[in-house]
Amino acid sequence: MNALFGLWQTDGAPVDPVEAGQMAAALDFWGGDRPAFWQGESIALGCQPGHTNRQADAQPIHDPATGLTLVASARLIQRGELAAKLTIRPTDLPALSDGHLILAAWQRWQAACVEHLDGDWHFALWDASTRRLFLARDQHGTSSLYYYQRNGLFAFASTQKPLLSLPSLSQQPNLARIAQILGGVLGDGSETAYADIYRLPSAHWLNLDAHGLRVARYWYPEKLPEIHLDDDACLEAFLHHYRRAVESRLASTGKTGVMLSGGLDSGSVAVLVAARLAERGETLHAFTSVPVGPAAADLTGAGPLDEGPLAAAVAQAAGNIHLSLVGAEEISPLAGIERMLRVHDEPSYPAGNSYWLAAIYTAAHAAGVTTLLTGTAGNDTVSWRGVAPDLTGLLRAGRPGALVDGLAKLRARSALSARAVLWTALVKPLLRRARTRLPFLARLGQTDWAALNPLHPLFAQQPEIAAILERVHSNSAAPDAADPRWAAWRLDAPGRWLPPTFHSEDGGAFGLDVLDPTADRRLMAFCLGLGPHHFHNGAQDRWLIRRAMAGRLPDRVRLVRQRARQSADLVNRLYTHRDEMDTALTRLACHPLAAEVLDVARLAAVARQIAENPAKVSHFTASVLLLRGVMVGIFLEQFVL
Repeated sequence: MNALFGLWQTDGAPVDPVEAGQMAAALDFWGGDRPAFWQGESIALGCQPGHTNRQADAQPIHDPATGLTLVASARLIQRGELAAKLTIRPTDLPALSDGHLILAAWQRWQAACVEHLDGDWHFALWDASTRRLFLARDQHGTSSLYYYQRNGLFAFASTQKPLLSLPSLSQQPNLARIAQILGGVLGDGSETAYADIYRLPSAHWLNLDAHGLRVARYWYPEKLPEIHLDDDACLEAFLHHYRRAVESRLASTGKTGVMLSGGLDSGSVAVLVAARLAERGETLHAFTSVPVGPAAADLTGAGPLDEGPLAAAVAQAAGNIHLSLVGAEEISPLAGIERMLRVHDEPSYPAGNSYWLAAIYTAAHAAGVTTLLTGTAGNDTVSWRGVAPDLTGLLRAGRPGALVDGLAKLRARSALSARAVLWTALVKPLLRRARTRLPFLARLGQTDWAALNPLHPLFAQQPEIAAILERVHSNSAAPDAADPRWAAWRLDAPGRWLPPTFHSEDGGAFGLDVLDPTADRRLMAFCLGLGPHHFHNGAQDRWLIRRAMAGRLPDRVRLVRQRARQSADLVNRLYTHRDEMDTALTRLACHPLAAEVLDVARLAAVARQIAENPAKVSHFTASVLLLRGVMVGIFLEQFVL
């Protein structure tokens, strides 16, 4: 997909060609072709073509008659449906690029056009007649867009690199955002690790004109009506939406690949893709991260630590998958972090995954894959756990007849024994309520996220930082089930969920389109509109995806209750590369800002533990405390107090 960039001198001054050239040069890593420019009186828009463009889409698109200029990165689906709304003849549609369709949609609906676009897209549009600049991102798909405004200059780009090339940008760190990252706080999706650079969240648009700058959210799936279907109709509709989401994201040129774990999300994507590719005489290329050494201790109760056998079972069941097991021996955890920092220009939460992600992207590109699919959003859409039955309200309300009836219906639906029904619907919910009311019980079985935060104690006492840390535990607490349809949505609401943003940038850096069918707008709206009983039948969570994959996924994958874990041998890898880590920590201890923000001595103590006895260090301690802290530290090294 394309990378976009542009700058507007809102004070009316002419665009500095040197600055425009610097922004373009900063995107050299994104594609092979030279960027294209359009320049107006005080504005310039540019487009850096990606490696994997599926259409000949000459951009920027400029219409002298209307004064409209558009740059877009788009992979629209449901093109025929959109064309019908726009009264475009089916015979004319093949000649129209996705960018031209977006431009036609704007002319029809103006800002409301974003509500009619399906797929993975972001665009910028300049209206010379009204001197209006409009930016927008898709609802929850794979796209990224950043912006900067100061002293009469507004600039935007698909990555932060072009903005960082501007001489007027101060390049100061946003320490509040750094504290969020270290504490695992999602934030609202707009802040970045730089003080003057902002991210346009997904499902949002930005409008800049004479009245100022306004950012607004336009997609509210939580306001959609509930969907009422019986079990069989629900299953049929679910598979229809899921197949459409998957098939519309297959590679049009090159090969299609998938990041295949041992779980339900990527496994279900893989078998649906493999079936479709078999009809086209093509093979799906799958890439699975596997350990090359002993696994570390775990705090989460994760299931199989080596996902290779589970991925192999999926490949065998599908019969049309070429599986590559990626051990990532050639890249150390620290080298993976440094590489991902160069791609994203800011630290991220899953620092411990950096090395195997980089290895998979590299392997996929080398295999000729142009579109790499994931199932990142699946946990809260296609494979949501659902809400376990809770009939304690009937007990408290003194409605014994309704309680007995509810228990009988649950037993019939779930095929549980009477004893199991009582335990599931009454005893366990009562215990959960007790845990929320008694602090010492509430801590049992939960990961102590605060203890895994590597902030320096003095830095953490600053009022703004302390306020952020108070919200740390909210990410590990159980979702509020008062409205169970949206329990899954709370953490992944538009703007808060950042993996799609990073996928877009990963694709640009590694010559891929990294797309997530489980984040498809219509599929997400369907799943979120269903009642919770479709996802939990009283005996089995993730019931919808387990039913849908019967006969498609092997039961050892389809019915597994525990999630497998990537980077299972992370601690062993850190032991192997302990000298490299010692050098990095020594450097951080000598850097004033890194030493002020991070408890480097604590990080060094964990590194010493790994060097002395890696078996005593948990995977979470290594990943969340040590590597997340080191990733932030390496980022901070570029700043001078």
